[in-house]
Amino acid sequence: MLGITWHNLTEEPGVYLTRSGGALIVLLATLVIGHFLAARAHNTALRSGLGPNPSLLIARTVRFATWVLGCLWILAIFSVPFTALAAVVGVATLAISLSLQDLLKNLIAGIYLLAERPFHIGDRITVSGVTGVIEDIQMRVTYLRSDHGERVVMPNQTVFTQVIVNNTVAGAVTRSVSIQAPTSLTPDEVRQRVGQAVQGVPGVATSPQPVLEAVSMGGETSTWLLTLWLGLEQDYTVVLLALGKALPEATVQIPPAT
Repeated sequence: MLGITWHNLTEEPGVYLTRSGGALIVLLATLVIGHFLAARAHNTALRSGLGPNPSLLIARTVRFATWVLGCLWILAIFSVPFTALAAVVGVATLAISLSLQDLLKNLIAGIYLLAERPFHIGDRITVSGVTGVIEDIQMRVTYLRSDHGERVVMPNQTVFTQVIVNNTVAGAVTRSVSIQAPTSLTPDEVRQRVGQAVQGVPGVATSPQPVLEAVSMGGETSTWLLTLWLGLEQDYTVVLLALGKALPEATVQIPPAT
């Protein structure tokens, strides 16, 4: 293979330049066609109802296949024998696979996440102590947007092997509110006021029902944690305002991230 390649390099300049120009044209065409076919496949899959994750996997598979065909075409332009190429590629693949085991694990995990769909783009999940909305699932990493606006880049292998809490189900997302009420309010009064306030907020799901738990009791204040399911389009601040109006003596806030 090296001998043939050296022979190609020592050919007449006109022949080599012609082949190089053809290879450059094929390379540019491959990039453009790959992008076009991937976008077309993605839109077609979305219209067919496959969902964002499988559609993304199909689009990336189409783009990769187009790139492979383009590379083979370029090698054919330079008259590279495919038998020798296969042997070199086999040895190189073995060496690369041994040195890039973690990368390959992330790639395989990314394919699984896109194919099996344990969650979707736009879902709010908690994994490895990080809570955020999924922005994108790449072949190697998954991007989350945390509640504080931070963009979290998480390897797919971590997402694949860790316990995932999907906080988004049937068009609703779970939310938590911390309530610090004075002990002058009895537990029954706190529960009654919170229940009335939550019922008056549009978009709060009745199934699963909101859950109010006592975190601590003692001293001059009692701490409560309210967990509820809220519609994806519903503003979170509406819940805080309703609780603040129902419990003017209490401090209502978003619990700190753990």
